[in-house]
Order: sequence, then C-alpha cells, then structure tokens
Amino acid sequence: MRCQTHDEQALGVCPYCGRAVCTKCASFDRNQRLACSEGCEAALDAQDRAMRLIVKKTNQSLIVSAFFCYLVGGVAIAFGLILFLFDTRYIILSIYGVVFGIALLIGGAFYGRAGKKRSNI
Repeated sequence: MRCQTHDEQALGVCPYCGRAVCTKCASFDRNQRLACSEGCEAALDAQDRAMRLIVKKTNQSLIVSAFFCYLVGGVAIAFGLILFLFDTRYIILSIYGVVFGIALLIGGAFYGRAGKKRSNI
C-alpha cells in the first residue's frame, strides 16, 4: 500500500479516515494511534472522550437500576408479608408479592455487580 500524499510505502492506515500513511505524514494521538493529520488526531481524541462518557453514563445507569430494583423489591416483599399476616384470604397475592420482590432483589444484584465491574474500566 502506498501513501496518498508522498507516494512512499505506507506505515499504516489512519483509523479515522482510512487513508494510507507514510512515516513523513504520520502523527500519533494520545493513545499512540496512528493518524494522518491533526484533524483526524483531534477526531480520534473526541471519539475516546465520547466512549469514556458513554461508559460512565452506563455505569451510573446500572447503579441507579440496581437501587430501583432493591427499593421496589423490598416494597413488594413487605407488601406480600403484611398482606399475608393481616388477611390470609389473599394468600396467592401475598405469595406473588414475595416472589416478585425476590426476583427484583436478584435483578438488582445483577445490575449492581455489572455496575461495579464497569467502574473498573
């Protein structure tokens, strides 16, 4: 592959625009990735910042989802137990509340674990 600007053997390909780059026109961004120009280098840095922001917001969303699951699961379990203690005619509804609450607590644990794993990235 030949460099488009200098007609020399290419060192690599710019990951942003896909142009072949030789040693004369090569520049590197902060993450030591090859870029063909300062514009592509700035665009690659902007992509990296956007990716870090997406990961951060996803982590926050997972933690909030875990909190919501814990909260609603606790309320459902409390509702089921209180209903069972005060009125046994609604035993099916109370069992449903407890089972639903346990399922939400398990879901919250999965969300919480995923949020903790992603925070290390």
